[in-house]
Amino acid sequence: MRHLLRTLHPVDIGAGVYAAAYFTWLAVRPATEDQALFLNRFGHRFTVTGIQSRLARHCREAGVWITCHQLRHTYGRHMVEARMPVTSLQRLLGHARIRTTQVYMHISDVQVQADYQAAMAQVDRRLSADGDRSPAVGGDQ
Repeated sequence: MRHLLRTLHPVDIGAGVYAAAYFTWLAVRPATEDQALFLNRFGHRFTVTGIQSRLARHCREAGVWITCHQLRHTYGRHMVEARMPVTSLQRLLGHARIRTTQVYMHISDVQVQADYQAAMAQVDRRLSADGDRSPAVGGDQ
C-alpha cells in the first residue's frame, strides 16, 4: 500500500486529501523496519485474524455486522461502478486471473441497478396511492 501511494500523484487520489492523510499518519506512526501501513500494538503488521477481530469488535460496538470479505467486495464493486479499468482493479485486489475480477463487472451493472430502483419507486408510489387498501399477505382473513 505504501508503494502504491508513493506512485500516485496527489491529483489522482482526490486532490491530495488522501495523500495528506497518508503523510500525516506516517509522521506519527511508530518507527519500524516493517513497510506495512498499519501496525498492531507490538509494532508488527496486522494479521488477517487481527483485522477480523478488530472489525468484529467495532461491529459489535456499532450494532451491525459486516465481514472483511463484504468490505473487499463492496470496494471492488464501487471501483467498477466508477469505471476503474478491470486490469487496475485486478492488481489492487491481488487477483491472479482476470476472470476473478470480472465477477465484479457482472454484479455492478449500473443500468440494471437504475432500472431496478426506478421500478421499485413506481411500486412504492402505487402502494402509497392505494393507502391501506392493499390486500393482506397470505390470502383471505
